[in-house]
Formats: sequence, C-alpha cells, structure tokens
Amino acid sequence: MKKLLIVCSMLFSVVLFSQENKDFIDGYDFTCFGTEPFWDVKISEGRDISFDIMGNQVKFTTGIPEYQETGKDEFSYSASSDKYSIKVAIKKSECGDGMSDNIYPYTVTADVKEIATGKITQYNGCGQFTFDYRLDDIWVLDKIKDKQFSKTDYQTRPYMELKVRDSRIYGNAGCNTFLGKIEIKGRKIVFSKNLNMTKMACDRMGLEIEFINAIAGKTLEYKVDNGRFHLYEKSSKILQFYHTD
Repeated sequence: MKKLLIVCSMLFSVVLFSQENKDFIDGYDFTCFGTEPFWDVKISEGRDISFDIMGNQVKFTTGIPEYQETGKDEFSYSASSDKYSIKVAIKKSECGDGMSDNIYPYTVTADVKEIATGKITQYNGCGQFTFDYRLDDIWVLDKIKDKQFSKTDYQTRPYMELKVRDSRIYGNAGCNTFLGKIEIKGRKIVFSKNLNMTKMACDRMGLEIEFINAIAGKTLEYKVDNGRFHLYEKSSKILQFYHTD
C-alpha cells in the first residue's frame, strides 16, 4: 500500500509538471487550483482568466484581467464574463495541495460571483507562476548586449545555473563565484539584489562587474529558444547565453 501511494504521488507530480509546461506554452502566467470541489483558475495577464470546476458545474472565460497590488507580497486579478465575475486574491505564503508532498509558493482565494443572482462562492487553494521548464539548466554567457568577448576578458567563462523550484541561482561571473535567490513571475525573472560572492581579485574584472550589474536586483523578461537563453530589460536584449551540459 505504501509503495502504491509513492507511485501515485510520483505520477501526480509528473502529470502536474507536464500540465505546468503546457499552461506556459498556452500563454498562461499564473495557475491555481483547489479541491472539494476540484477547481482551477488560469490567468493570462494580457488576455483572460479561465475558471473551471471539474464536471462542468461552472466554466467560463473572462476578458482581460485587472491587476492590483493589495499589500506586501499580495496582489489580485479581477475580470468578468457575461454571466460571472471573478476576483483572485493571491498571497505569497506556502500552500500544500493535500494530495501529494508538493508545496506551492502562493495561497489563493477565488471569489466567483454569479451576475444574475449576486451569489458569491469562495474557493480556496494554492497557486504558482508558470515558467518555461527549459530555464532549469546551466547557461554560459555568450553576449552582453551585442558585444562578444574573448578568453582574455575573463579568468573563468561566466555562467549561471538556474534552480527554478528552489528559487536559487548559482554561477561564476568571470572571476568570483556567486549565489542568490530568484523568483519566476510568468515571463519574468526577479533576481535578488544582494548576491553572495567570493572576493577574489583578478586581473580582468570589467566583464564580471558588467555581468553582475546587469542582473543584481533586476526584474528581467526572458526567452528560451534554439538552445539560447535571452534576458531583456524594457524589451532590449541585455544578455545572451547558450546551453551547456
């Protein structure tokens, strides 16, 4: 029986991971769900909110949602369809799904209002931002903006390793190793301002300084394609990496 539970938990995690990546590909930035009854909400910041209860008891898609920051690490999305309105309140607080050992970073409350009757039903659950699963890898710095560099510019080839589920980043900036925290928010990466770094002095530090200044404390858009990882600031590409094993 114990083995069966372990296998079921593993299968649930695999299915959930596959669904997370599909949601990202389908253009959703944030997903949340709950049980009793089973329900899910998918939010695309520039498109819609999709709400569904298993068994088609209630299912609708809204127009473009309105985003509002409601407190420290708290925010909400609101939108309406022809029959329903919905407000999804999200708080950064660890949340268990009650079905596996998975822990999610956000607690969610979804208030669904039936417009014709004014009846409001509240649903409680967990949520997370979606992300491109290919992020979770080791990336070697190739360009800063459009500038190529050579072996004479660094002591160790700059790279960074992203551990998305651990919210961690590791790497070498050209001379010193570093580690810090990251947070994935849809198609953006939030880098911690204070990166922990070794304090070696190298002959060539210019590239390291430029690299660290480009990410520390920044919220950058990202894109992964054809074995390349790109970071953008205000739609301008500032860093380009290539994949390595």
